[in-house]
Amino acid sequence: MTKKLKYQAQSGLAKRVFVALSAGSSLHAMVELYRREHGRLAVRWVPRENLHVTLVAPWMCDDTVPVCHALAEECRNARPFELRFTSVGPGPAGHHPRLIWATGPVPGELRQLQGRLQKRFGGSSLAEGKDFLMHMTVARFRAAGRGANIGERRVSAGEICSSVSLMESRLCASGALYREVCRVRLGG
Repeated sequence: MTKKLKYQAQSGLAKRVFVALSAGSSLHAMVELYRREHGRLAVRWVPRENLHVTLVAPWMCDDTVPVCHALAEECRNARPFELRFTSVGPGPAGHHPRLIWATGPVPGELRQLQGRLQKRFGGSSLAEGKDFLMHMTVARFRAAGRGANIGERRVSAGEICSSVSLMESRLCASGALYREVCRVRLGG
């Protein structure tokens, strides 16, 4: 049984961190093409360097060093896998989408890895009890529900994922700023 580590903030030095897969060149190209085709939308586009798939939702952490070691331990036996996106469109589904996101099927290796990481780190209580939906946020609507008139676009973009990152997130008025704290290769 995997020991669940708690990294809760006890002081003002805490960082908001999350576990993610960073997007590579083929996913950047897919997003850039979508951006060119939909450049007039009233959205705030996610900067290229911030494109990622979140595996464990953000939590507060005082010391990232043990988290990076624990992340390496969890990834030691994981194998690289293909990350494939099949559509880009408004989400989440419903009457008031807030995002434009890319989605696709969850590979079995990713589902297992995400489950282990979620169990180990816990993350935000917002993620508890929800099935993992692989998605990459491409843009955020400036007003809720603005995406209701935008259709979903079929795409085919993928790449081999061979590492996982612990990211720091700093919230500011213009959006979140992300910084990679550590990157761990799958399989050691």
